[in-house]
Amino acid sequence: MRAPRGRVAERLNAPVLKTGNTSRCSRVRISPLPPLIAFVVALAACGPAHPPPPGFVAACYGGDYKKHLNGAQRLRLMVVQASEKDWPELARDMIAAGKTLGLETFDVSTHEDFIHTIEVHLCSPQGLEMFADQRRWIGEHAEASNANRNFNEVPIAVYTYTTSPHYDWKGRSDELLKRLESKWRVADR
Repeated sequence: MRAPRGRVAERLNAPVLKTGNTSRCSRVRISPLPPLIAFVVALAACGPAHPPPPGFVAACYGGDYKKHLNGAQRLRLMVVQASEKDWPELARDMIAAGKTLGLETFDVSTHEDFIHTIEVHLCSPQGLEMFADQRRWIGEHAEASNANRNFNEVPIAVYTYTTSPHYDWKGRSDELLKRLESKWRVADR
């Protein structure tokens, strides 16, 4: 059965349970959305719930995070002793150090009803990303998500995505370590 343009064909209900009798009344059908509204709804549903801040992908992944993540290699892990109440201060210190080192800085830390995070990224489009990432879940999913985590430690991972032997990732990460050690207890692993 064909329906007129912009309409949905009417169908009869299937047989009711074991009686085998078909229903004589048709189901209620809702017409499809007008094309413009359908397009806007589809477009709005395409993006991530929390997209990265402007400039993040270009600064941290050279514009193509998938390409760079495939070759990502963790070169260093620093662990800062900082309790959850100290996370905002540590984030400020990392941002200040990143700016001094000439890196792009992004603080996407959050303090929501369901999660507290420190998420700070120090990046270079040449292929360096140093980031602090610690999360403490609150509420119904907290127990499993928080298992085996020490919230008095904030790991700072140093990744490189570059293939250039001339990029001084080590010098920049050494400088970050030195700056953090002047104020915080840091283990370099």
